[in-house]
Amino acid sequence: DTKQIVDLTSIPGIDPPNMRQISFFGTADPNYDDILTYPCLNWGEKAAQQEKAKQIFAEKGITKIEFLTEEEDPEIVLIVQQQMLPLGVEIDIVVTELTSAREQAYACDYELFWFGQAVASKSPVEIINQIFRPGAGFDMCQADPPKKWLDLLADLDRVGLGSPEEKLITKEMDTIMRLEWNPKVPVRRPDEFQIKWNYVMNVDPIPTAKFIQSRFVDAWLAVGAPGR
Repeated sequence: DTKQIVDLTSIPGIDPPNMRQISFFGTADPNYDDILTYPCLNWGEKAAQQEKAKQIFAEKGITKIEFLTEEEDPEIVLIVQQQMLPLGVEIDIVVTELTSAREQAYACDYELFWFGQAVASKSPVEIINQIFRPGAGFDMCQADPPKKWLDLLADLDRVGLGSPEEKLITKEMDTIMRLEWNPKVPVRRPDEFQIKWNYVMNVDPIPTAKFIQSRFVDAWLAVGAPGR
């Protein structure tokens, strides 16, 4: 259940909840403070949004979707399968080997496709250069960005890394990608560290494992955590 995952991986009392990888730019999410305004992320609006999604699928005649994956035990795909069932859509999981799955993905020969990709970063610039900049290595479907996004990319190349200007530009780029240009859809994955040891609070294992800038200064153990 998605809400159970959020509860396990979030810091109690923090709003928005401590969800990760909701942005096209991974953990370097320039729109993080606004995520509860996105469709299907505010738990209090779940029923109404499910009903609206169900109506849209029905109007378009969509009752079954093939989900291509390279994983033998695709946990994320199974979660999506569970979430789509109340919407009247059956997810048919198609498992194939890695090379074939990636070839189909780059050729855009699929309905839905899932693959894991590390996107931990302190800045969206790294993610843009690796995945979304035209000619980047993970350029799925060779999807051409809209001109406005390319203009912002040119502006981004002229500002300092980590600057206030970078935050404003990438915030607008992320918004364009969510509303107008969707080369891939970001899926928040749970922090496995906190799922297994959910009494360890305020630790994002991905950045702390990869970046020296991250520290455990504000981490703590919840009441009832096991002792030595």
